[in-house]
Amino acid sequence: MMGALTKAHDEQGSELTPVQKVLDSHVHLWNWQKQNLPWVTRDMKVLQRTYTLDDLVCAYDSARTVPQVQLVSGVYVEVDTPDWADEDIRAAQLQESAGFAMCLQARLSTHMRVPLCARAVREVLHTTSAREGRCLEREFLDGLRLLADRHIAFDACVRTEELDDLVRACERIPQATVVLDHVGNVTNSAQLESALPAFERLATLENVYVKVSGYPTADVVFADSICACMKSIFSPERLLYASNWPVIQLYGGLAEHLQIVMKYWNGDDNFFYANARRVYGGDDEHVSL
Repeated sequence: MMGALTKAHDEQGSELTPVQKVLDSHVHLWNWQKQNLPWVTRDMKVLQRTYTLDDLVCAYDSARTVPQVQLVSGVYVEVDTPDWADEDIRAAQLQESAGFAMCLQARLSTHMRVPLCARAVREVLHTTSAREGRCLEREFLDGLRLLADRHIAFDACVRTEELDDLVRACERIPQATVVLDHVGNVTNSAQLESALPAFERLATLENVYVKVSGYPTADVVFADSICACMKSIFSPERLLYASNWPVIQLYGGLAEHLQIVMKYWNGDDNFFYANARRVYGGDDEHVSL
């Protein structure tokens, strides 16, 4: 694939700032007035509003980075609303209007629902309501096998202390494409150290990917360490750029996040674009950002 890191030029042909094409593999959008989001608590004031595709585009336009980034597409990830049918309809509309790939809600089982427009599904496993050990239940493993047969990816958002369970599930169903969200929700150095054996085992499984997102961007030392760790453990074809926008506002900023990942993957099309395209598919030509 030709490099997406290009250089913009002005009308006279003079070279301007380099531009990195970006496919954001983890975006949440919602209508605060019409959708029920029980996980958004009273202290999360910044999330208590509607977030649209236009807001996402404005956020990227406002994030001044070197090189500049060009948001060309994204992956909509379910927002943990109890009304799955309503979310499916909203997601299908977004897919039609913007060409985003869809990662929608499902509970894994042999007879699981898989929305027609979904390129991936996610069962929320990182909240207090999620049952411990869910990744190793027979029902879950049967559903993971079903997704593999249908060539649909599974986004795994798990508690850090259950990364070992996820590893064992991926080892049992190695044909399944599994994307680990937010670097396993590791947010401090102690967690990172304890999770290293799990990451090393996941790196041996060719169908497991990791989204580099979710860590506190204000903690520059830790942000550097987790990015360096992921780059050293996983091959360039296995890491995905993701923002977790707009939830990232709870623990950091989009511009800071972009600067951190640019430090480690500047010009790496696999990281910023191609890996997500390989996992989730989609159509650049249909994007209307």
